[in-house]
Amino acid sequence: GELTVGRDPGCGLVLTGDNVPPRAILLFLEQGFVTAKPLDPKAPVQVNGEALSRARRLRSGDIISIAGKAFQLMF
Repeated sequence: GELTVGRDPGCGLVLTGDNVPPRAILLFLEQGFVTAKPLDPKAPVQVNGEALSRARRLRSGDIISIAGKAFQLMF
């Protein structure tokens, strides 16, 4: 499955805030790994404090920050 994260009400995970992009990232399974892919190149997205500029595999416990809104990914 896939989960889109952003401000748009159609996202699977909706974050509030004017500086949150409508569609910031896509979370999906790839070869058995949870992967995050940025959807807006100008969006301030970080994983564990590092800028997310391309698709990246995630680990349980990673902290994703989008425009200052942070959440921890647990799986």
